Order: sequence, then structure tokens, then C-alpha cells
Amino acid sequence: MKKYYLYLGLVISLAVITRFSYFTIHGLWPDEALYAGAAFSLYNLKELSFNYEVWEFHPPLFIFSLAFSYLLLGFSDFAARVVTPVFGVFSVIAVYYLGSWIHSNKVGVISAFFVTVLPLHWFLSERILLDVPFTVFYTLGIAFFYRGYEEKRTGYLTASGIFIGLAGLTKEAGAIIYLVLVIYLIMREGGLSWVKDKSLQILFLVSFLIQVPWYIRNLMVFGKPVPHAEPYIIFGGSTFYYLIQLPYLLTVPLLLALLLGIYFSFKLKKRQDLFLILNILVFLAVITYWPEKVPRYFLPAVPFISVLGAMGINEWSKLIKSEHPGIATSLMMIFIIITGVYGLAEGRDLILSKAQDYQGYDRAGEWLVKNTPEDALIITSAYTTVHYYSHRKSVVYPEDKDGLIKILEQANRSGKRVFLEVDIWSPRPDYFDEILGSENINLVFQVTRGSRDTHRIYEYNG
Repeated sequence: MKKYYLYLGLVISLAVITRFSYFTIHGLWPDEALYAGAAFSLYNLKELSFNYEVWEFHPPLFIFSLAFSYLLLGFSDFAARVVTPVFGVFSVIAVYYLGSWIHSNKVGVISAFFVTVLPLHWFLSERILLDVPFTVFYTLGIAFFYRGYEEKRTGYLTASGIFIGLAGLTKEAGAIIYLVLVIYLIMREGGLSWVKDKSLQILFLVSFLIQVPWYIRNLMVFGKPVPHAEPYIIFGGSTFYYLIQLPYLLTVPLLLALLLGIYFSFKLKKRQDLFLILNILVFLAVITYWPEKVPRYFLPAVPFISVLGAMGINEWSKLIKSEHPGIATSLMMIFIIITGVYGLAEGRDLILSKAQDYQGYDRAGEWLVKNTPEDALIITSAYTTVHYYSHRKSVVYPEDKDGLIKILEQANRSGKRVFLEVDIWSPRPDYFDEILGSENINLVFQVTRGSRDTHRIYEYNG
């Protein structure tokens, strides 16, 4: 037991080193600016105009955690960015408990290592996005459920309800957990007899009570508990997107481990392995149904894939050991080393390849703060990011030139100064080059990186 805690300590140390190595070098993606800006509105005790969008689209827990970081560390990119790497490390710990409770301490350590060196997890642990925090609560909700139900421990089931509720307050996809649990319980008990289980009733009640205030608020504000659910109940995109992307989402070594895990799960027919497969299949079925398909939506399936893969490697090692006891440990170590070196190299390359994207908004925002009045209007395609850095009202470019002229005339009548921002990261309107010929549009600031202008700010003098 003690040696596995030592191994876990080494894995956690590796997770800390990797998750905090590059997290401050990234430019701010539009989605990141949306969450960070909403958190700033909480920290600053006022609701900024564009933040209404994020409150409609996602539950508040992640945004609250960002606002709390601002409260502790002050408003800065560092304060916003430090939150997700912390969740990334906790995610590794959560996977350890999932693997150790379902299988063994050895499987727990191996599965935690798999997640630590997975490029997708490492990369997303450095972004201000919901996916890693959601994965932590999702994993813990399932892990505590399994141990609590299999060992008839009410405390663990109550804890499961808490984590399921927190998952739902992080992202609406937390509802998938209920689907997994209901299917598993029906299969496990051969019917609905589990409905009368007091401990399960506590689990569901606790999870519902945690989420209910948020959905009541949505009913009062939007007239429905989940305002943006409609786009996600209509199938769209490729049915095989995630299957095709598996070698890139998992890396080749982890994919091989997963195949071994699937093989041994059907060979040994252990209930816990079928539970893992059920989690993977249900989650993949739901996100495959969604019209938008992006790699980060896949992340909550990773803990279960990692545990199943770790089980496969462990059983493969046992099989070899029974016939060739002298080489089993060596082969296991070689596979672990290859997986680690491959994953860390791919992860570093992925992070550095994206590091230069969306750079320069901080400098543009700093100039706007210093050189424009607080009631200035900024027109930009990157309205979330520009608003976050400038704290000025920002609106997106209208679809046509006439719409822009109307905005400019209205601002001119109200006495507001108007600035137009364009950059290489966001699409500029087709008509923009036409208005540059106007004597009322003057270049007042530009950001240059290398030999390239990345951002330009123009002022309208009507």
C-alpha cells in the first residue's frame, strides 16, 4: 500500500510540474475571455454587458471559482489561468481513486499516470475552460457512487450526490451521470428494485438540491430551466468523429492499452470492467449526438478509458508473468516509459504550437484603458476578449456597412467616442477596407509582433 502512495506522489508531482510549466504563455481564446470576463463582473460586483451571454449558456460554478481566484490574487491573467491547472492536478488524483476503488491501487496509479501524460488533458488543464473542472466532479461522482453502492456505504453515496450536483453546476452535461447510473442499476438489479434504496434516494436528492436553485433562477429569467438545450437535442455532424479521432485524442500507447482493456474485460467478464465500458459508451453516445464536435468534449470519458487501459496493461503483465516471470516487470516498465515519453513530447509540442495564438489583446486593451474614456464604445469581432482587457463596452461588427454607419451615427449623437479594433485572429467584415478610405477613420494604435501587425485600433471622428 505504502509503495503505491509513493508512486502516486511521483505521478502527482509530474502533474504539477507539467500543468504549471506553460500555463501563463497562452493568448486568451474568445471562450476563455467569456468566462474570465463573467468572473470579473462578479469580482467587481457589477454585470457587464456581454456577460449576460455566459450566464445563459452555462451554470456558474467554474465562473465562481475564477471570481474567487480574483478575490485572493487580484484581477489578472495569472489569477484566471491558475485555476484550471489546479483542477488538472485534482483530476489526476480523482482518476487514481476511480481506478483504485474499481480495481486496485496499482491500476489506480497507472491510470493516473496515463491521464498525467495525455496531451489532451495537459493542454486543456492550461485553458480557462469548463472541461477539466467538469471532469473532476464527473469522475468523483461516478467513483464515489461505485464504491458506495457496491460496499453499501451511505456516506460514499451521499458524497457522490454532492459531486454529481457540482458537476451539474459546472456544465449541463452532468445530466449524463444520471443516465449512466440508471442504466447500470437496472442492469445490476435486473429491474427497478433499487428505487426503494434509501441511500440512493439520498444521492439523487442531494444532487438535485444542489442544482435546483440554478434552474429555478433560469426559469425566472429565461422561462425555462436549460435555456440553450434546443441545439443539443438535434443530431448533427459525423457519427464517427470521435472514433476516427481516437489515436489523436488518446495517443497510440493509450489506445493500445484501451484495446487490451476491452479484450480482458470481455474475457474475464468482471462487473467493474463492464461498468467502465458502460460509462464510456453512454458518454460517447451522447456527445456524438451533439451537433458540435470538438476534442475537449471528449475529456470526461478519459478517466474511464485510462482505468480500463490500466487494467488491460495489468492483466497483460500478469499473463506474461505466469509464463515468463523474469520479463513481465521489464516489459511493463518499458511500456510505461514509452507512454510517458511519447505523451509528454506530444503534449509539449501541442502547447507550444498553440502558444502564439490570440496574442496581443492584452496590449490593445491596456492602450484602450489608458487612452479612452470609460464610456467609449469599441466595435470589434473579438468583443469578448477586447471587453475583458479594456473594460469598455464592446459590440461585434454588424453584418453590413449600413449597420456600422448607423452605430457610428448614434454614438456621435450621444457624444461617445468610438473605436474600431481589427486583428489577425478574428475575421474582419468584408466592408472594412471600404470604410478605411473615410477621412473620419484614423489609425491611433497598433500592436506589432515580429514584422507583422496583429492588432490595429482606429478612432471614428464623426
